[in-house]
Amino acid sequence: MSTPQRITVEQLRQTFHSYGRPREQWLVGSEFERHLLWSDGSPIPYFGQVGVKALLDAFIAEGWDPYYEGEHPIALFKNGANITLEPGGQFELSGAPYDELQAIDDESVAFVRDIDRLFEGKGVHQSAVGFTPKASIDDIGWVPKGRYVIMREHLGKTGKLAHHMMKGTCAVQASYDFADEAGAAAKVQLATRIGPPTTAMFANRPYQHGVNCGMASWRGHAWTLTDPRRTGFPEAAVACTFERWLDYLLDTPMMFYK
Repeated sequence: MSTPQRITVEQLRQTFHSYGRPREQWLVGSEFERHLLWSDGSPIPYFGQVGVKALLDAFIAEGWDPYYEGEHPIALFKNGANITLEPGGQFELSGAPYDELQAIDDESVAFVRDIDRLFEGKGVHQSAVGFTPKASIDDIGWVPKGRYVIMREHLGKTGKLAHHMMKGTCAVQASYDFADEAGAAAKVQLATRIGPPTTAMFANRPYQHGVNCGMASWRGHAWTLTDPRRTGFPEAAVACTFERWLDYLLDTPMMFYK
């Protein structure tokens, strides 16, 4: 058995510096997660004639390259974009990076239309809401993905709503380029500070088990009871440098090593 390579904090810090690029080369990468639901609001399973795996197989037949764990497809790749799965079968497009918002919109709309086309006549609907509307979390199956087995065990011990976050939530996310450490810090600080107002502005999930739970965003609530070492407002995100951010990451308990 080979000895794991030791990596220093300085090497990690230099890696962060290497990610900087000139402004004229900046791109934005977007992620769009969607629930795939039967008409009664319950999520479709991974397995089955009409299921997540069947949808992945249909995309494979149309030219997407698959990534398997064992015999099960869990991700697809094409033209710089990825299709991936969240733990409860939420379907996600991690789009190719672009320099124009219109290109991001065109890609995401095409993806939604492809799903509708491939599920046409099968009684499956897409839902772009923050939390699964009707299903009980215990009734949602797990995607056969190795790291989710580890995550569900670890997070199940750190937060009482961790499995709600894993199997029940969807979101829209974005990744941004930066020029240097100061630019990265400014973007992290801004994103951290506008988190609460943007959660309020775009909250669209007051329902749990089909009943209004009294909260504008059950998804936002679930994240507060997932893992306090990985959520919230770390000081390193407000007074941000690469070194302080690395200290924060390295002090967070590791879930697994690949």
